[in-house]
This record gives sequence, C-alpha cells and structure tokens, in this order.
Amino acid sequence: MSFFMTLAKDNQITREFVNGTIWRQNRQIRRSTYELPLDLGDELARLGFPVVPYEVSPQPSPTAVLEQLDAAQKRIRELEKANVRLQKTVDAGPGKSSAKTGKPSVTGSRPAKVGKKILRALGLR
Repeated sequence: MSFFMTLAKDNQITREFVNGTIWRQNRQIRRSTYELPLDLGDELARLGFPVVPYEVSPQPSPTAVLEQLDAAQKRIRELEKANVRLQKTVDAGPGKSSAKTGKPSVTGSRPAKVGKKILRALGLR
C-alpha cells in the first residue's frame, strides 16, 4: 500500500492535477473506481487537510487529441499566411503603391486598416 499526498490550494489547477493523477493510477493498476477510506478522509480533515474530491471525468481519446492537434496546426498555418500578408501591407507603408492595384496608399487610413487586419487574423475581431 502506498499513500500520495499533494499540498496545494483548492483551485481548478489542483483539481485537474488530482483528477489526472487518480485517473492515471487507476489505469495503471487496472482499477475502475477510486475510493478514499472514509476514516482517512475524516482524519485528514480533522488535522486541517481537507481532501479534494475525485471527480470522474471522461478522458479524451487519442483520436480526439490528434484531431485537436491537427486543427491547431491548421490554424497556425492560416495565421502564418495572414502574418505574411500583413507584413507585406506594413512593408508597403503609407504613400507607396499597393502591390495588387498599383495605386498609391491612403496615408490617413493605413494604421486603422492594418490594425483591423491584425485583429481579424488573430481571431479577435
């Protein structure tokens, strides 16, 4: 028998750590449930160490994790392309001609347009 203890604030990070640790240990020893003996939980609480309850939550499947990674990589590629386009726009600068139209840029509206494009590229607008 072994006893593991984590001393931490009761917050979301600690709860995620506890749930992940118990889930992993259950999986390693092929146990489907987790039960802390009541007397141990009561004694720890009496000593001032309340026990963070284990909240069974479904773990993502490896396929779901890979799909999330693929989606994240796709989004990164899209942002990289948008960044290249924005950099070309910024490099053109006020008063220079646009690479697409050959027309001079409008100096007064350039910063506002670039700012909006940056926000859009980052998904913030």
